[in-house]
Amino acid sequence: MRASPVTLMVFLCYFVVLIGISFYAYYKRKNAKNFSEEYYVAGRSFGPWIVAFMWATSWTSGGTFIGTPAVYYA
Repeated sequence: MRASPVTLMVFLCYFVVLIGISFYAYYKRKNAKNFSEEYYVAGRSFGPWIVAFMWATSWTSGGTFIGTPAVYYA
């Protein structure tokens, strides 16, 4: 089975865009002071209310994924 020229061009364009995004992210990350702190804890810029709401939503979501199948299985 041979690929058509249109399929090859779409694949090559996608590949070039993907590589371009990768280089952009690499250089942006390289210029950041501390990428890990900025990414994982948002530069420690969230207040206590935002952190409380994020914690509550993740806790509720986890309970939903664990509790709902248990209710239907029982």
